[in-house]
Amino acid sequence: MSKNIPIALLLLFLLSLWHAPPLRAGEVTLLINYPSISPNGDGVKDFLTATLIVDQPLDTLAVTMEDLSGTTVFDTIFFSAPAAAGSFSAVWDGTDSLNLPLGEGEYTLHLYEYAGVTGESVHRTIIIDLTPADITIDRIEPGVYAPGYPDTAAAVSIYYLVSGFNSGDMARAIVTDPKDLQEFIPLSVTADGAYSLKWKAKSNTGGIHTVELEIEDQAGNKTSDGGVFEVDTEGPSAEFNQQIPLKTRTVPEEITGYCHDPAGVSEVLLTWTQKIGGTTVESDRFAPHSTWMQNDTVYWLFETPD
Repeated sequence: MSKNIPIALLLLFLLSLWHAPPLRAGEVTLLINYPSISPNGDGVKDFLTATLIVDQPLDTLAVTMEDLSGTTVFDTIFFSAPAAAGSFSAVWDGTDSLNLPLGEGEYTLHLYEYAGVTGESVHRTIIIDLTPADITIDRIEPGVYAPGYPDTAAAVSIYYLVSGFNSGDMARAIVTDPKDLQEFIPLSVTADGAYSLKWKAKSNTGGIHTVELEIEDQAGNKTSDGGVFEVDTEGPSAEFNQQIPLKTRTVPEEITGYCHDPAGVSEVLLTWTQKIGGTTVESDRFAPHSTWMQNDTVYWLFETPD
């Protein structure tokens, strides 16, 4: 069996895992997992791994990190002379040869291989990025959403602001209902500016919902902002402030009560009934003697007929 077969299989496997397309120089294939890194210690893309797949033995194999012009070598992350056929890896965490952190910006990964009388090189741009974009919720309207009821908004509108956006950044919204069921929604962010997202209820689960907006760049830097809104799927509730007997000889001069709904109450209909000759007769609608609104509740007071 040719010794190149397991290397080819390994290459196919690595290609399914790595984000960057492979580069080739002579007898060496180069794979890089994260061309953009954020070495800030959060455990997300803190370093890159360069995998070197060598088809045939080499006299020299080296990988260095340089400035864009190639005039300054900051660190040598791999060196072997000679280098056998096989697979090798090198890790770079954004530091120079003295383990001092380098600043944000673009760098060049330079792979050089030499065999016999010929040498070949390949270069790849690497980015150190420590600054995330910012996403902030401006407002959520309405704060209480009553789907399917008249005179209410058709959807919840979430208004948000984005700054520091770069091409390749990914943004999404996560809406969590009271049962901890989550809905993931990609956001169409293309540049800095003001945006909005419309959300509609897909179930009859009422209660407090949370929404989190997050944005992540290619180096793994992430920011987020959150808010809440209420989904009101229940009808208004009406309560009297005192017990009203079914039968009484002493009719109270007035009755007070209230009607409450998180989405607000616009009108309260009140009726009364009486029995005439054994037949229950419903009165015409009558308005309360006095009403007043406080937040999302209507309070009322009305005189009772004798």
